[in-house]
Order: sequence, then C-alpha cells, then structure tokens
Amino acid sequence: MNFFADCSQRFAETVLATDDSGRALLYRDIASAASDWRARLGDEKRLVLLAVKNTVPHLRTYLGLAAAGHAVILMGQEQFNAVLPDFREKYAPDLILSGDGDALDVLHDAAAAGGLNPDLSVLLSTSGSTGSPKLIRFTAAGLGANARAIADYLELDPVERPMCHLPFHYSYGLSIVHSHMAVGATLLLSDHSLMDKGFWTRMAEGATSVSGVPFHFQVLRQLRLERRAPESLRTLTQAGGKLPPDQVAHWAGVARDKGWRFFVMYGQTEAGPRISWLPPEKAEEKSGAIGIPIPGVRMDLVDEAGRIVETQEAEGELVVTSPSVMMGYAQDRADLARGDEMGGRLVTGDLARRDAEGYFHITGRKSRFIKLQGNRVGLEAVEHRLKAMGHEVACVGEDDRLFIVAEGVETDTDALRRAAIEAFSFPAKSITVRAVESLPRTDAGKLRYKDLLDRMREEVSP
Repeated sequence: MNFFADCSQRFAETVLATDDSGRALLYRDIASAASDWRARLGDEKRLVLLAVKNTVPHLRTYLGLAAAGHAVILMGQEQFNAVLPDFREKYAPDLILSGDGDALDVLHDAAAAGGLNPDLSVLLSTSGSTGSPKLIRFTAAGLGANARAIADYLELDPVERPMCHLPFHYSYGLSIVHSHMAVGATLLLSDHSLMDKGFWTRMAEGATSVSGVPFHFQVLRQLRLERRAPESLRTLTQAGGKLPPDQVAHWAGVARDKGWRFFVMYGQTEAGPRISWLPPEKAEEKSGAIGIPIPGVRMDLVDEAGRIVETQEAEGELVVTSPSVMMGYAQDRADLARGDEMGGRLVTGDLARRDAEGYFHITGRKSRFIKLQGNRVGLEAVEHRLKAMGHEVACVGEDDRLFIVAEGVETDTDALRRAAIEAFSFPAKSITVRAVESLPRTDAGKLRYKDLLDRMREEVSP
C-alpha cells in the first residue's frame, strides 16, 4: 500500500479538503477514486499528464491516480498549454487530462505503452515557467518520507486547517498537501491570490497556518497580516527562496507578539522537497540561516575535491542525504523505465557554511538557477528560448530578480521585455531588461556572467 492509499485508509471518514466552491473531499474518496481509475484503465501502470488547479475535483483526480499506482506528471494549466506538443512528442503520455474549469477533459486516452518503472509515482517539472521538458522522478515512498518528516518538525496534528493557496503542482504546495495528509488534517484548498477578498474569506474558515514564498510575505506585510488574520491562525511557514534577514526578523517579531510560530525552511524540488528548517525560537538570532536538517536528513559540505568540510564557517557545496531524494531526471519516455539513480544523495549546487551551533547558511550558487516568486528558473533555458526568438541576450540574476541583457544598444528593450513576459509568464516587476554595446567575455569568447551580474547590480542599486 503506497502513501496515498495508506492515508485514505487511516483517516477514511475525515474531511481531507474543501475548496472555494464549498465542495468537500473525504480521505476515503481517495480509495474510491483509485478504484474508479483501476476499473477504467486496468491494472497496468499508465503515464498520465495532468493539468490541475487547486480544486477538489482536480485534487481527487491526482490522489486517486497516485493511489492506484499510476505515474502522474503534475502541471499547472498555463504551463500545460505552452509545453503540450513537446511533452506529447518526448513522453507519449497514455492519458492526458486538462480543464480550465473544475471538470477535467480527456484530451488523449491510449492503451498502456509500458516502459514505466514500477516504483515511479509522481513527476514534477524542473522549471516553473521556462517550459523545459526535463522532469524530476519520485517514488510514493520518498514523497511520503518527506511528508512525515515535515509533519514531525512542524508538530502537525489532525486539527490543522492549512490555507492551501500555493498550487499543488508546485513542490512546495504539494508538500503542504502531503504533510497534512500524513496526520489526517483538513486542507483549505484555494485558487484565490492574497489580494482577493475570497482569500480572506477562506482564511476566516478556521485557517491554522499560511505558507508562502518571499513575494507572498512581502504582500502579507503590506496587507498587515497580523491585523487581518483569524483568531485560529497559529503558524507561518516560508520557503521557495531566500527571505531577506530583515524580513525574517520582522516576521519572527510579529509571530512572537501574536503567539504564532514562524518557520523558515529550505529545500529543492529534487529533494522531495524539504531539506532544512529554522526553529522559530532561533529565527531572530539566526535570521540569515536556513537552519538544521529535517528529521531523517543529513546535510554535508564538500570541497571541490569532494572531501567533507569539517571546519566551522568554511564554505563548501551542500550535499544532502535523504530518503526523499528523487529517483533522477527524465528527458523522454525511455528515461521513465530507469530506477533510482541517486541513492538518496543530492548535490544541491548551493554553496553554504555551517556555524558553531550547527546551523547552515547559504552563501551562493554554483549553478545558474534562480527563483522567481518561488519558481525555479534556469537562466540557460531562458537564454536559449529568447535566442530562438531572435533576441541575442545573456541572462543573469538572483532570487526574485532576473536581468535580461541584450548585446547591441539599438535593441528595442521594451519589445524584448514584452517578449520575455509573454514567453515565460514571469512577474513583470522581477524582470530588468538592459541593452549594452558588448557583453563581457573572456579571451576565449566565453561570457563572464559574474562580471555582468555585478554590473547589473550596480546599475539598478538605489
């Protein structure tokens, strides 16, 4: 019995979720949905491409398919529309389900083509909006292990009612769903944004926690969450990118004054996704830290030779050992037959140091990825796509800030900005577009990305 089926059995008569339309999903409905899918699809494992919204019908479909043992590619509707032709070619899904409304339409239904690893359960995209066909492969056991670890350090219990406004096709949002399922809690599933009246109406339905990426906490500060929150609220969790230390200190202070708990967390989708947490009592003292490993996880720092760095405050690349680490990546259907290629070990690409008390602090990134509003964005993927559209650019950035730099001062930067927003659905305020006479390069002609980033930081600094 996998994680999803186990939760259905253990908490059968409990309400798993309610949505903005007032619909309710019971835990036993997972088993019912799984039975329906087995009757319809048969016993052979299918690959299902599923575009979802935060509604009860969509959540029921996902959990039913996963409980029945099928492999599910989870995706948001917007990304689905952009990548469908590419995904059909590369992955040949046996079943494609999508729908802008509450109902899911069957766009494709074929006999099982086989070639799926028996342990394969959920597949998530490596990028929030670049349209990369690269997927991350997970087992149900791995996702379940991460869910139970999160429930452990957050001290979750069955009376929790988390405000689930983060899309559950996004690893952070999915981890909120799974971790609360692990204790039989009830989700307040919502498609409303923080600025919608409906968001606060749902919060008033007894929300006990609210979660967000750095952007959400900026908005919640402007909206004075401490004044608008229901009496039931008791926990805030933040992940999906680095919240500036002064913001961490602010929210730690708010939480202290209100009698809430404020958790800063760090993770990567490839880790299933949670890796570390910062205990609330340490949030003000260590406002720049990502904290300590979650239960069952080991964090090491390694040098360029692969040796473990033992010295306090010395920098190294963060390497994670965890039962929830992905099976590996996939770039086509053939990759879905592969087993676990990671052995529970993930080289994160993040540089970090460990302080005297054992708390980890991120100091930089080795690889060219940033996060925009919690979505991981590959700078290479952005460059390649814009170049394919005829724009000669270099992309650099940091969390919540993307610089698109065109070579040639005659470039129409307004048109380039519009093209980037349309192509990727990036938040407009997170993008800065510049045109320069020439991009900095080495003698060998390679771009000097660090120099370019330093220049862009200087140009946009107050």
